[in-house]
Amino acid sequence: MSLETWLLYASAALVVILIPGPLSLLMISNSLNYGVRRSWPAFLGGVTASIALLSASALGLGALLMASERLFSALKLIGALYLFYLAWQSWQAARQAPAAGEIESPALAPRFSRLFGRAFILGGSNP
Repeated sequence: MSLETWLLYASAALVVILIPGPLSLLMISNSLNYGVRRSWPAFLGGVTASIALLSASALGLGALLMASERLFSALKLIGALYLFYLAWQSWQAARQAPAAGEIESPALAPRFSRLFGRAFILGGSNP
């Protein structure tokens, strides 16, 4: 490998490493909103999603997707619909945000299943 190619690769890898992904941002948000101890189910959900993706890869899911254009297209469509769903949820949440000047009460951590599920779906859908 030439030095120029290696430097290009190292630069691209550094950029990818320095930019936090959506799962990292969710963990930071949960920790700030609910505290580190009460947000651990989200961490567990993210780790479980990563293990599930690694397992699927080891079992040959990538090869199956490469072999079936129809299955790959369906997965892309499902991913796009999920992104639209997330955008809709964010838009609705922004419309219901408290007005300026209102004092918010401290956030209570959602139930285990909600924190875990949100992180698992986000981690699983954004490999």
